[in-house]
Amino acid sequence: MRVFLAEDDAALRKQLVQFLGSLLGVDIVGEAAIQQDATDWLDAHPADWDLALVDLFLASGNGFTVLRHWPGARRGRRWC
Repeated sequence: MRVFLAEDDAALRKQLVQFLGSLLGVDIVGEAAIQQDATDWLDAHPADWDLALVDLFLASGNGFTVLRHWPGARRGRRWC
């Protein structure tokens, strides 16, 4: 499973990357710390991920805007 991660807390993001990366079959394909970087990455990689883990309260922007921004969320993608 290809996972995209949007989390502004660097320590938590690092822990999530380490934990998820240790799971069999999980590949972290992208990371973002702010809303703009998350939406830019999702726009640039529409078919390169299976699951997006998005923090709702980002340092700059928020996860709700990330979810609303990307129309592919309505095409069977999973969000957490």
